[in-house]
Amino acid sequence: MPNSGRELSRALRRNDTLESRIERAARNPALITRALAKGVREALERHKRLGQRVVVFRNGKTVWVDPDEIPLPARPKSKTPTRRLARQRQR
Repeated sequence: MPNSGRELSRALRRNDTLESRIERAARNPALITRALAKGVREALERHKRLGQRVVVFRNGKTVWVDPDEIPLPARPKSKTPTRRLARQRQR
């Protein structure tokens, strides 16, 4: 069972049927949640960087948010060490 985004990507690239890939991903909702959160953060960063407004729901209403007011969610801390750190530990 994949336990990281990279492992999920590798698993999904295998020559499995679409149905089996969906079933495998659905068994680990934390991976799906992390992937969605990452996508939202990247989209918000892109809009902010390009000076584009975004639409959000506030108090049941749609509201345009100017780029300088776009709140960026905190980046999650990685649960696994980076490759560079892993290599340093091996030495």
